[in-house]
Amino acid sequence: MDFVIYFEHETRELQNCMLIKKGLSKKGFSVELVQVKTYRAILYKTLIRPKVLIVPYCYSDRDVKEFVPYNNRNPVKIINLQWEQVLSNAWEKLGYHNPRGTAKDVYHVTWGPKTKERLTKNNVNKNNILLTGAIHLDFLKSHFRHYFLSKEELSIIYKIDKTKKWVLYISSFVFSSLNEDKLIELKERFRKETEKTCGNEIVDSMFELTKRSREKTLDWVDKLLESEDIVFIYRPHPSEKKEMSDILKLKEKYPNKFDYIAEYSVSQWIMACDISTTWFSTSIIEAYYADKPCFVIRPIGFPEDKDCLIFRGSEIIDDYETFREKILQSDVNSCEYQFPLNKSLITDYYGESHEELVCQKICNNAEKLLKENNSQKYPIISNSVSSFYFIGKIIEYLMSYFYILTGFNIGRILFKKRFTRINRHAVKELEMKMQNIMKRLEEVKILE
Repeated sequence: MDFVIYFEHETRELQNCMLIKKGLSKKGFSVELVQVKTYRAILYKTLIRPKVLIVPYCYSDRDVKEFVPYNNRNPVKIINLQWEQVLSNAWEKLGYHNPRGTAKDVYHVTWGPKTKERLTKNNVNKNNILLTGAIHLDFLKSHFRHYFLSKEELSIIYKIDKTKKWVLYISSFVFSSLNEDKLIELKERFRKETEKTCGNEIVDSMFELTKRSREKTLDWVDKLLESEDIVFIYRPHPSEKKEMSDILKLKEKYPNKFDYIAEYSVSQWIMACDISTTWFSTSIIEAYYADKPCFVIRPIGFPEDKDCLIFRGSEIIDDYETFREKILQSDVNSCEYQFPLNKSLITDYYGESHEELVCQKICNNAEKLLKENNSQKYPIISNSVSSFYFIGKIIEYLMSYFYILTGFNIGRILFKKRFTRINRHAVKELEMKMQNIMKRLEEVKILE
């Protein structure tokens, strides 16, 4: 196996990783796509030894070992796509997203010069930094003009009135959906990884800020939908807990006006909706590159040190009447509309806008890395485990695979409990989504 590409969040990463897979496959390489922490990931940690790993994150020794095969004896070649690059001052100060230990030997993809600068300041070798641009913005270039589903097609799938104005809310209210145990776990992870305690204050303050901002924002949405005949589509963050009680109440109160939709990428919904809104999400950048209107909605004041750096100096809507006015204005594409973010900051973190495909750059770098024969250049990370543990993992994979094929859970029978928490339906559904994405990628005829 030449390459294994790991992804974490389906809606954030899947189509981007599928694009890389297509590019590498066109070059004649063998490529597999695997979701982290799933039964298939066990296969590539035990029985299959890929030559190059392409991963969604890699900041520490623990992250490296999550992807390196057990009892490895070969030099490790890893490309880190690092999907979280645009941070706040507080997160940069914490240093969690700066590579440490063996993670410094990994090749890190960076979108813009500011992230490259941050990694260089934290002693990552400049030869290990790949300045490529952001691959998720490839889908907003002219090559992909016919890739996305239309508003009419989505209206049929989700039974939404296509004649009404669609307003998208790109949520990033992750902290408010975490319970006490998850918050403690998060604090402990930051403390262990960074050896700093300031992560406690960040988690506590972000939880409170997120909770209050979410409550107030949904109050505004409720008030708006009471009087206006529009469709409001709430797009949750991939890490956000599914449909909390406040969301369910709005769905019940406005069955034809309010929708909670987690499927498809953010870019898909930005392209289909008339207006986008957000609180804190860096997905606002996709609206910018798609040349679509987007507004920053913040009913509660946001501490400057916690704010994402690309939002510095941005135009904020902090009162209901302005929120209502912006949503209802007849022509948001008029010359009066100005994108709310500072364009120089966008360039700092995402690079210059151009039609060249970032995917092509990543694939070229991956091919170069694969063909590099200087084994002394790459570390050997053994990731040693006992024979008993190794065999146990193989058995776990085989039982899981048998369950997916037949629906018969041997582990539950033998061990009186579920051997593994696998949603058989979700596995089949993901396979169908991957097939559909690849079909659409083939139709746009890129990377030929």
